[in-house]
Amino acid sequence: MHIRFSTLLSIFFFSLILVAEEYRHDRWNIQPKDNFRTFTAFVSSFDGNDESNGDGKTDQSDCFGQPEWVAYEIRACRSVEKIKRPSRWTTDAELFKLGIAPNDNTYKHSGYDRGHLCMKHIASRLGEKADHETHTMVNACPQIHRFNAGIWLQLEKETIKWADQYGKAWVICGPVWEAHAEHRYIGDENEKKIPVPDKFYKIVAYEKAKELVIKSWLFPHKEIKKENGKYPLNNYMTSVDEVERLTKLDFFTALEDSLEDRLESAVPKQTDTPCSE
Repeated sequence: MHIRFSTLLSIFFFSLILVAEEYRHDRWNIQPKDNFRTFTAFVSSFDGNDESNGDGKTDQSDCFGQPEWVAYEIRACRSVEKIKRPSRWTTDAELFKLGIAPNDNTYKHSGYDRGHLCMKHIASRLGEKADHETHTMVNACPQIHRFNAGIWLQLEKETIKWADQYGKAWVICGPVWEAHAEHRYIGDENEKKIPVPDKFYKIVAYEKAKELVIKSWLFPHKEIKKENGKYPLNNYMTSVDEVERLTKLDFFTALEDSLEDRLESAVPKQTDTPCSE
C-alpha cells in the first residue's frame, strides 16, 4: 500500500497538535497520590487507609470516603454547552467494594450537597463525557448548600475568569479535617458513613507575563454571607504552606525548591475580581 507524502505529513502535524493540546491536570506533581484516578477534565487522589485523623491507627476509621485533592487545568473558552445533570452520581467500583468509597445512597437524605471539587460547568468545556464524569464520588464532598452555592461557587467562577484572561489556569482543591475534632457523619445504616469536612481549600495557579502566580484560600465550612453585596474572598486568602500544614499534602513538587519555597510561603495579593488586576 502506498501512502502519499502529503498524507503522512498531515498525520504527523495532526499528532503534534494532539500532543500540544493534551491537558496537564497534575502539572505540579501533587504528593502523595492515594487511590489516584484520571478523568477527562480532572485527576483525583482519594483518601485511603492512611493516618489522617490523629488517632495513631491506619484503619477504616481513617477512610474518610472523599478525595484528599482534585486537580484540573482550565483553558480559555468563550462558549460552553449546557448539559443536563444526571439524577444519580456514580462511584468507583473498586473503592466501593473495598469499603473505602461511598455510593450515592450515602448522600441521600443527608441534608448536604454532593459538592463538586471539579465544577461541572468547567468540565463541560471538554464536552458531555467530561461533564458527566464530574458526577462521581471521587469528585465529591458533603457541602452545606449555602456554602456550595455561595462563596465556593463564586471562587469557581473566578477561576474561569483567570483561565479566560491568561489562557490557562490550574486548580487544586479539597477538604480539610481538623485532627481530634468531633465530626458529623452522613450515611444511614448499611451505608458507607463519611465525615463532613471542617474546611475547604482551593489553590489557583496561572502564568502572567511569564511569571507564575499562585493564590490560595482556606474557607470554614459554613454559610459565608456577602459583605456589601459581594462574597469576601479576600478574608480567606492564605499561604500554600498553611494549607499543606493542615492537609499534610505537598502541592508544587514540580517546581525548583527555592521557587517553591518563595511562592508557597507568601500570602497572595488580595483581590476579589481576577480580571481587575
